[in-house]
Amino acid sequence: MTGRMSTYRRIPAEWIDPAVRAVIERTVRAAAIELGIAPPGIRYFREGTYPGADTLYPGTDLGRDLRGYVREIDPYTVYLASDLTPHEAVKFAAHETRHAWQGQRRGRIAAEDEETDAQQFAAKWLRKHQKGR
Repeated sequence: MTGRMSTYRRIPAEWIDPAVRAVIERTVRAAAIELGIAPPGIRYFREGTYPGADTLYPGTDLGRDLRGYVREIDPYTVYLASDLTPHEAVKFAAHETRHAWQGQRRGRIAAEDEETDAQQFAAKWLRKHQKGR
């Protein structure tokens, strides 16, 4: 059985809830400082087709429910889903910033361990920065 291929489009930052966007920007900046890298650029995407929008990875099935990613050829930009809740925004912004760090420091972590490393960094980030919530 073949499932539907998901198509993701880059969308303008102005389409993102300003409060969520602020959480993402703060988290990416703070995580980058902690990791010792310059804060990566932030781009947003949404599943579906939007007039005039750039298709991300045309013809590539990135899977359903994609929440964020960093392109291997550009570890200086994080891409985050446009519909994140504030809690998800912190989690995925930290996670993807760790992937940016990995990409900029290629070879420090085995490729097969990168996802686990990013998940652990995000979980630790949430514990450290979400106390009292």
